Amino acid sequence: MPIRVFHLIRDEDDSGVSGTGTVAEVFEASDGTVVVRWLSNMSSTNIYNNFKQVERIHGHGGKTRLVLVYDENPSKAEPVKVDPIEDEQSKSEPPA
Repeated sequence: MPIRVFHLIRDEDDSGVSGTGTVAEVFEASDGTVVVRWLSNMSSTNIYNNFKQVERIHGHGGKTRLVLVYDENPSKAEPVKVDPIEDEQSKSEPPA
Protein backbone atom coordinates (compact mmCIF):
# COMPACT_ATOMS: atom_id res chain seq x y z
CA MET A 1 0.00 0.00 0.00
CA PRO A 2 1.41 3.43 -0.89
CA ILE A 3 1.86 6.32 1.51
CA ARG A 4 -0.82 8.96 0.90
CA VAL A 5 -1.56 12.46 2.18
CA PHE A 6 -4.97 14.16 2.23
CA HIS A 7 -6.59 17.39 3.33
CA LEU A 8 -9.67 16.94 5.48
CA ILE A 9 -12.08 19.64 4.35
CA ARG A 10 -15.11 20.53 6.41
CA ASP A 11 -17.91 22.24 4.47
CA GLU A 12 -20.01 22.93 7.59
CA ASP A 13 -18.93 23.03 11.22
CA ASP A 14 -21.92 22.41 13.47
CA SER A 15 -19.77 22.24 16.62
CA GLY A 16 -17.86 25.47 15.99
CA VAL A 17 -14.60 23.81 17.04
CA SER A 18 -12.65 22.96 13.90
CA GLY A 19 -14.04 25.60 11.54
CA THR A 20 -14.56 25.16 7.80
CA GLY A 21 -12.23 24.65 4.87
CA THR A 22 -9.04 22.61 5.31
CA VAL A 23 -9.18 21.68 9.00
CA ALA A 24 -6.68 18.80 9.11
CA GLU A 25 -3.85 17.06 7.31
CA VAL A 26 -4.30 13.31 7.04
CA PHE A 27 -1.45 10.86 6.50
CA GLU A 28 -1.98 7.20 5.58
CA ALA A 29 0.99 4.93 6.28
CA SER A 30 1.86 1.92 4.15
CA ASP A 31 0.28 -0.42 6.73
CA GLY A 32 -3.05 1.45 6.66
CA THR A 33 -2.53 3.41 9.90
CA VAL A 34 -3.98 6.92 9.62
CA VAL A 35 -2.68 10.04 11.40
CA VAL A 36 -4.89 13.15 11.55
CA ARG A 37 -3.22 16.47 12.44
CA TRP A 38 -5.80 19.14 13.29
CA LEU A 39 -4.87 22.66 12.14
CA SER A 40 -7.08 24.81 14.39
CA ASN A 41 -5.87 26.84 17.35
CA MET A 42 -6.78 23.75 19.43
CA SER A 43 -4.35 21.58 17.43
CA SER A 44 -3.99 17.92 18.24
CA THR A 45 -2.84 14.73 16.57
CA ASN A 46 -4.90 11.53 16.45
CA ILE A 47 -3.88 8.06 15.31
CA TYR A 48 -6.37 5.52 13.92
CA ASN A 49 -6.05 1.92 12.78
CA ASN A 50 -7.65 2.66 9.39
CA PHE A 51 -9.75 5.09 7.35
CA LYS A 52 -13.00 3.45 8.43
CA GLN A 53 -12.41 4.74 11.98
CA VAL A 54 -11.71 8.26 10.67
CA GLU A 55 -14.91 8.16 8.61
CA ARG A 56 -17.03 7.02 11.56
CA ILE A 57 -15.71 9.70 13.90
CA HIS A 58 -15.14 12.71 11.63
CA GLY A 59 -17.56 12.24 8.69
CA HIS A 60 -20.15 14.60 10.23
CA GLY A 61 -23.01 13.38 8.08
CA GLY A 62 -21.34 14.14 4.75
CA LYS A 63 -20.14 17.61 5.80
CA THR A 64 -16.51 16.49 5.62
CA ARG A 65 -14.47 15.25 2.67
CA LEU A 66 -10.95 14.06 1.99
CA VAL A 67 -8.96 15.47 -0.92
CA LEU A 68 -5.87 13.58 -2.07
CA VAL A 69 -2.75 15.77 -1.95
CA TYR A 70 0.03 13.22 -2.43
CA ASP A 71 0.20 9.57 -3.44
CA GLU A 72 3.46 7.68 -3.44
CA ASN A 73 2.15 5.61 -6.35
CA PRO A 74 -0.17 7.97 -8.30
CA SER A 75 -0.77 5.59 -11.20
CA LYS A 76 -2.71 3.32 -8.83
CA ALA A 77 -4.38 6.04 -6.77
CA GLU A 78 -7.95 5.35 -5.74
CA PRO A 79 -10.26 8.16 -4.66
CA VAL A 80 -11.17 8.10 -0.99
CA LYS A 81 -14.49 9.49 0.12
CA VAL A 82 -15.69 10.12 3.65
CA ASP A 83 -19.12 8.52 3.66
CA PRO A 84 -21.97 10.49 5.20
CA ILE A 85 -22.72 9.04 8.62
CA GLU A 86 -25.17 10.04 11.30
CA ASP A 87 -23.70 11.26 14.54
CA GLU A 88 -25.36 10.52 17.88
CA GLN A 89 -27.00 13.98 18.03
CA SER A 90 -28.76 13.66 14.65
CA LYS A 91 -30.07 10.20 15.61
CA SER A 92 -31.84 11.64 18.63
CA GLU A 93 -33.40 14.62 16.84
CA PRO A 94 -36.88 14.18 15.33
CA PRO A 95 -37.04 14.50 11.53
CA ALA A 96 -37.86 17.98 10.22
